[in-house]
Amino acid sequence: MIQVFSQEHERLCLLQGYKGLAIKKKLADGDKELTFQYPRTGASVGHLKNECYIVTKEDEFVLKEISGGKQWRKYTAVLNLEELTGKSFEYFETVERTVRECLETALEGTGWRVGICEVEKKRTIRKENACDVLAIIGQCISTYKAEIEYHSREKVIDIYEQIGKDRGAYFMEAVNLRKPPAFSASTNGLYTQIRPIGKDGLHIDVDGKDYIENHSFSPKNIMMTWKDERYTIPESLAEDAAIKLEEICRPAVTYEVDVIDLAKTSEEHRDILQYGIGDTVMLVAKTDGIKEKMRITVITEYPEAPEKNTCQLSTAKKGFADIQNKVKEEAVAEATAVAAANVLKNASGRAGISLEGVKAEIENAKEEILRRVEKEYVRKDAVEGAEGYGCRLR
Repeated sequence: MIQVFSQEHERLCLLQGYKGLAIKKKLADGDKELTFQYPRTGASVGHLKNECYIVTKEDEFVLKEISGGKQWRKYTAVLNLEELTGKSFEYFETVERTVRECLETALEGTGWRVGICEVEKKRTIRKENACDVLAIIGQCISTYKAEIEYHSREKVIDIYEQIGKDRGAYFMEAVNLRKPPAFSASTNGLYTQIRPIGKDGLHIDVDGKDYIENHSFSPKNIMMTWKDERYTIPESLAEDAAIKLEEICRPAVTYEVDVIDLAKTSEEHRDILQYGIGDTVMLVAKTDGIKEKMRITVITEYPEAPEKNTCQLSTAKKGFADIQNKVKEEAVAEATAVAAANVLKNASGRAGISLEGVKAEIENAKEEILRRVEKEYVRKDAVEGAEGYGCRLR
């Protein structure tokens, strides 16, 4: 069932005559995307305009893309998180707070609230550049090692240590796999040692070492230096470094599987083959000699044709490219912040320099940092030390 609402949230119609309704769910950030097709000459085609609202039983979406065809148009809508992108901060910080406390501060005035919250540890969230609430939520996912679920109709965010469970479900050839799974494995971002550095050069001490090792996959010594100024407690720094290393000490393995959702098409199989986003399932593909437990990280569901559902199974919530880009962005942000501080410090001792001059120097420093990162960044380990504009990018 699809309802269409105007940009003013006035109900326009109950959409009928569409086909190919699909909802893609992602574990990494809790996001969802809805797509469907509707006839070019359909009775309600005039209601389907960009930025209108598409409402299903579970969620509310915003229509963002319309692409034409001879007989059918394709419509793509994203989860309605407008209130979260509509509230911004010039600077945001919560120091040694729980994720609930952090997000309650960020969500104030948005109409959204935190519902279930299983994560109790305390961490520091700091955004020194202008950001919206959605960016703060993304930082919380990374810093607290949490997984989230949006309920866009109720405007509730649930926070979990881990979404899903091991129900004992399996994906197996001749049972619910249509064809052998597509496979990829990458060690581009593999490290077996991590040296974490916190605020003011804070280090850890684990059996006399300032780094942590995990050789569960490889005996190689591949060191990653990870610096995060938000950490002021050695125990928290060590704990999160160990979790981070656990994610990157082995290959990132992904399977694309075309699976028949027998649990939704047959009561007989409901208990043994039911699955959901975040669940751990046993993948058995004799053709390729695969028998391995994996997590479901992406699901594309066809509510009106569950036999067409597809899944992505992976050992990690995020691929290497996502991790690499995030680290790169954090490197640029941190280096820019240090450069700005140095410019302001130097400007205070110079007579006659204007505010516009200071801003111009900061912008020039940022542009130089971006050029250096683009030129030198291959496998960015961390931002550490002081050199040039205040940081060395490796």
